[in-house]
Amino acid sequence: MPNIKCIAVGIGLSVLGQIASATTLQPIPDEALVRASQLVAVGTVGRIEALQRRDGRIVTEITFRIERRVKGRPRSRSIVLTQPGGRVGSNVQWTYGVAEFSVGERALVFARLGRDGRLRPVGMALGKYAVAAGPNATATRQLPTRDTRALEQFLEHLAALAASAPDRDAPVRSGRHREATGAVRTGQVVERFSLLDA
Repeated sequence: MPNIKCIAVGIGLSVLGQIASATTLQPIPDEALVRASQLVAVGTVGRIEALQRRDGRIVTEITFRIERRVKGRPRSRSIVLTQPGGRVGSNVQWTYGVAEFSVGERALVFARLGRDGRLRPVGMALGKYAVAAGPNATATRQLPTRDTRALEQFLEHLAALAASAPDRDAPVRSGRHREATGAVRTGQVVERFSLLDA
């Protein structure tokens, strides 16, 4: 009988190890990040809304007003980024490694459309740099390690990388997704999408 418990514990640890490794973030070289992105742009977060679907899953939609684009030609000055998880009432779901956003925050985002028509940050948190304003503006990514760049030089570097991409000026849909009637059970507008608020 003790052997069965050891096997069960071993299987359980193996599964936990696989789950943990599923959200391990590794830095992506700038070239690969730009290549994987359909849209690279600087903008401001205007609205954040968490939606709980009838199947129980929660997704959070971040409305992002574009100020300056580096790659891609969005059809609208406003796009919607979708992230897994969020908080609706007392129901909380969180995936380690997703990008965090706050209403009013300026950011540089690297995004790609999924098969479902939703725009998502490339590489989860790897696809978002928070922008700090001022004469020496910076762009900072927190995960997997802190990476801070001088904003203007970083944007020039990214534009140079995007210049030879065949999809540099390709149209990009807004990422707005119309849920099927009845698919969303409830929603909640929030000020932040972050682990601390989950």
